[in-house]
Amino acid sequence: MTDPTPEMRILQVLPALNEGGVEVGTVQMARYLRGEGVFNMVASGGGKLLDSLQQITVPHITLPLETKNPLKILLNAGRLRNTIRKYGITHVHARSRAPAWSAYIACSLINASAEDPHVHFLTTFHGIYAEKPAIKRW
Repeated sequence: MTDPTPEMRILQVLPALNEGGVEVGTVQMARYLRGEGVFNMVASGGGKLLDSLQQITVPHITLPLETKNPLKILLNAGRLRNTIRKYGITHVHARSRAPAWSAYIACSLINASAEDPHVHFLTTFHGIYAEKPAIKRW
């Protein structure tokens, strides 16, 4: 990121903040963004690395985002939509499949509303599921 704008407000979404590449990368990105003066926050189910976020004063929202239950995904979408609106989030970065569905739905609901500003949705992945069922690889 070479030229962060003061209007940029980022929400990273992942299942939990336990040890692993996604989790460590989330904390590293949060630290970098904070250092660049970009407001950012994380939504997850919590975990071992929550203290790392608190040390760098990056806000955290605890939600049960690890779920693959369709009803709970929809409930999380509503919770994320409320969080996005409350904090004026402009970019949502989903870092795992299960919470990506909730985040995508939340952003879609906001972007469908003429009253709300547009929210950018992006995802990253950290590996390909070669031995998993085709639906997961898709």
